[in-house]
Amino acid sequence: MKKECVSQDGTKKIVFEESRGSTLRIKSTKTNEVIYERHDAGGWHNAEAFSQDGEKVLYLSHCRYGYVNPYVKVWDFERGVFWSVMSKHHRAIGIIAEFHSDDLSIVILADTDGEVSLIHPYEKRVVWHRKLAVEERVRIDG
Repeated sequence: MKKECVSQDGTKKIVFEESRGSTLRIKSTKTNEVIYERHDAGGWHNAEAFSQDGEKVLYLSHCRYGYVNPYVKVWDFERGVFWSVMSKHHRAIGIIAEFHSDDLSIVILADTDGEVSLIHPYEKRVVWHRKLAVEERVRIDG
């Protein structure tokens, strides 16, 4: 799991430390001092990205045992606001791609089962989700 991520300006990093539950810390890359701290439920957490303004972080949370679908989470540590949306993906381990807008208002997930989701974290909703059909192989003689 990806436990660290550095902000675009290189001044901050996300660090997950796990024991009972997980502690998400925003640290200075220069001094390693903790700037902000948030406790989250246990499970696996992937640090994905900082927003372009460096005030929010995007991360994914997964149930260790696969009982619950993965969550997309955004934390605005400057204002103390948090958004969490349960994705419609069934296997956290299978998520192979994550794309997001600069302000983290749009997140796209794709997984190895062919599922793709468009998520608006600030609205706390999955806008679009599809399982893409697997195309049959076509044999071309020639």
